[in-house]
Amino acid sequence: MKFFRLFDQKKFMSLFLLTCLFILLLSIFTHLDLTLSKYQSGANSTAKAKVAYFVINPGKYQNGIALSGLEPSDTPYTYQIAINNFDTDGNRAQVNLKYTIKFIFTTNLPLTYKVIRNADYTSDSISIMTSDTTSQDASGVYYRTLSNNNEYTMSFKSNVTDTYTLVVNFPKEYSSQPEIYQGLIDSCTIEINAEQVV
Repeated sequence: MKFFRLFDQKKFMSLFLLTCLFILLLSIFTHLDLTLSKYQSGANSTAKAKVAYFVINPGKYQNGIALSGLEPSDTPYTYQIAINNFDTDGNRAQVNLKYTIKFIFTTNLPLTYKVIRNADYTSDSISIMTSDTTSQDASGVYYRTLSNNNEYTMSFKSNVTDTYTLVVNFPKEYSSQPEIYQGLIDSCTIEINAEQVV
């Protein structure tokens, strides 16, 4: 008890309690900050993924986008896709090409889609996709395919880039059922079929 004789016991206990309270508050605010940032990270609806295709030869090209971190919102999510007839090394297609494009989605979330070509997205933009079909594979998984009958051409005489904007809507009405959709993601496969123009 020599220790308590050297110090005032009331002051020591007050200081000890204040220190404990400070540490407790600090840990609460640190945890609160991490929790808030976790739930706010998906709120940004600007372009999350930019996908580029370098179509310099006839053939089939595929790439994917993970539609993750989506939350029900009145604001759509947008993703940018660029289709080029040249690559990053400066090589360009040696022939005129025509191509078709389609989008294949998994069906885990109740999402709606638009695809805009070579234009900025606005709320009254019209999707270029004319066909919306759902099919089931051998494993029982359902896929939704957006396509159209248009063929787009690219001249070999100059560098050409066609830009597509995939607009994804997760209607706000689903925010009342977070336990159903939390942790689910959808994926999108973009498929390009390119042929030489004869």
